[in-house]
Amino acid sequence: MSRLLFAAARGARIQINGFTATVPSWYDSHKWSSMHESVLRIHPEDEHLQYGPISTAVLEVEMWELTSPRFPAVAIHAAIACGLDSEWVVTWRTQGVGDRATALLVLAEALADEGL
Repeated sequence: MSRLLFAAARGARIQINGFTATVPSWYDSHKWSSMHESVLRIHPEDEHLQYGPISTAVLEVEMWELTSPRFPAVAIHAAIACGLDSEWVVTWRTQGVGDRATALLVLAEALADEGL
């Protein structure tokens, strides 16, 4: 649910049981915990707002960076923000391009869950 709040804070519309609303019209901190029974989702046109600036940068790593033995600088900072150890960077050198792309996608999703 935190990803919903982060997206809403960035201006995303949230759909509640099929109805679209903005945060001020439905968010009440005392009721938020009871909303798990409702069907909540980010409006499809606003899904890009679930990613913060760091996770967006990780998602936008260029193909040449995936083929380089050097780890993309933005991913290093993102990995540190997620609490990953330096072994993750060492593993990068032995991975193929597909594995590198998957690793960055997982990293971006983890960062988005943290609001980054």
